[in-house]
Amino acid sequence: MKKLALVLVISLLGVINVSAATPVFGTIQASVDRMYYFGKSKGTGSKFTREIAQLYYDLGTKYGIRGDIALCQSFVETGWFKFTGSVIQASDNNFCGLGATDSYGYWNKCTFSTPALGIEAQMQHLWAYATTKSLPSWATLVDPRFDAVRSSGKRGKAPNWENFGSGMWASASDYASTILSIYNAMMAYKLPVSLTAD
Repeated sequence: MKKLALVLVISLLGVINVSAATPVFGTIQASVDRMYYFGKSKGTGSKFTREIAQLYYDLGTKYGIRGDIALCQSFVETGWFKFTGSVIQASDNNFCGLGATDSYGYWNKCTFSTPALGIEAQMQHLWAYATTKSLPSWATLVDPRFDAVRSSGKRGKAPNWENFGSGMWASASDYASTILSIYNAMMAYKLPVSLTAD
């Protein structure tokens, strides 16, 4: 009888398809070196600098958001920071496609005066999707589409990276799996020998 019960439990787990989620909030796992050198190994455009990698690390840490995965999201949105064939240009400092939506048209794209502001807006937009909590009291709102997440009924509906895509941030159904695939490749990347492993 115990064997039958065990078989039933194992079968049920197979049907439920238990899988680990990847929270938007959390501690960054990749070092700045890993983020930077991995990006450079993929032939990123000239806009991608060590300063950009540092900003993803610092602002991700500040907001408690996985800035390392947010960078991978930006690799997808910018075509590895080459901006080829994209309405978003390097000078927009908009590395996550804010405002360039299928439903509202690309003319609503957001522009930021510095990379730091653009990346902070991305962190705040992720915050809006991942939780219904207000931004921290120390934060100044720089994401012009923060309230649009609430008005669309998506506020707090994407606590995990796997929730994105199919209308959540992006229309592509493989949006999340593409981002996470890039992240996994980044974590498996062999840093140059001259660098200390993270």
